[in-house]
Amino acid sequence: MESDPQPAARRPLQLALMVLGVGLVLAAVAQELRRPSGERAWHGRVAGVVPYDFRRPTLERLRAAWWDPRSNQLFTPRVWGIGWAVNLPVLFDRVRAFAGD
Repeated sequence: MESDPQPAARRPLQLALMVLGVGLVLAAVAQELRRPSGERAWHGRVAGVVPYDFRRPTLERLRAAWWDPRSNQLFTPRVWGIGWAVNLPVLFDRVRAFAGD
C-alpha cells in the first residue's frame, strides 16, 4: 500500500485555497464581462481588493512587479493572473534588515 505524502489535515486547506482561487478568477472574468466590450480592460481588482491582470505580459510590467528597487511596496499586482507578486529588491532589503546585516 502506497502512503500519501501529504498529511490528511492539509487536504481541506488545499481544497479551500483552490476553491478560493477559482472563485476569484471567475469573479474577475464576470466583472469584465459585465462591461461593454469596448470598455473591458482585463485588469483591475476583485471587490476592490485582489488584483487581477489577464492582459498579455510585457517586460515592463514584469520588471515593475518583480524588480522595482525604487519602490517600498513588497507586494505588487501580478503580471498575469490573480493576486500579488513579490518585489524582490524590497524582500532582500527586509531580510537583510531582519538579519541585522
